[in-house]
Amino acid sequence: MNKKMTRRFQLIKELGNSQMARVLLVWDRKTSTYGVLKIAKSNDAIARTCLQKEKSILEKLSHPMIPRLLESFDDEHAVLLTYAEGITLQEYRDRHGPFSTRQVVCWGIALCEVLSYLHMQQPSIIYRDLKPENIILTKMGTLVLVDFGCARFYKKQNKEDTLCLGTKGFAAPEQYGGMGQSDVRSDLYALGAVLFHLWEMKEDDELLTVLRRCLQYFPWYRYPSSKAVRKDLNKLLRKRKKRIALLIFTVIFLLLAVCLP
Repeated sequence: MNKKMTRRFQLIKELGNSQMARVLLVWDRKTSTYGVLKIAKSNDAIARTCLQKEKSILEKLSHPMIPRLLESFDDEHAVLLTYAEGITLQEYRDRHGPFSTRQVVCWGIALCEVLSYLHMQQPSIIYRDLKPENIILTKMGTLVLVDFGCARFYKKQNKEDTLCLGTKGFAAPEQYGGMGQSDVRSDLYALGAVLFHLWEMKEDDELLTVLRRCLQYFPWYRYPSSKAVRKDLNKLLRKRKKRIALLIFTVIFLLLAVCLP
């Protein structure tokens, strides 16, 4: 931070430092609140362009699973965002190991909801960087999607993305170029990759079927929308609840049969 920024913001800790930007948790003396200050690397034109695009996208959005843009500082190539206290799903997985089918399905449904919100914007917003490191699990147990530096507005007339951005292992094949521009199905590929990464991979053919469809190499073989993914995940969750209820009923019945004369 320069001297002007330091007068207003007290640095609490660094949340991230990449080739594109520094992300800082700060105390805002002006408003007496915590915030996240994202500062683009001033010597990187692409980083500054991405931050301006992030600003223009966040200005349009209002959703509980997305940080709110509080203020922008064009001279300093920085934006101030609301702070979501918690840990990333990657940190949570590192501490606790992979998660049960039920937990992964519930997180998948929540992520489908926020992706639906982004994809229903006019024009659609393609997030392009869905990964466990960009998903915050708050103390309340809710999820927050952070870092919109790779996000873009879908442009029907475009043949390719202007910038090929994303994270290896989670980005869809078309995000590397040569397969047309990224669209809503690109985010669904990343959704499948995230859920597969978090899952403890028990025998569950139904969840595996959903994830395999998300992870199809060619976009036209994937789900057409996040609503369609959410529909199948909800079906899976209802089936699991019925199985658990049936199991509990069976155990109670057997206990009564043994205990009663």
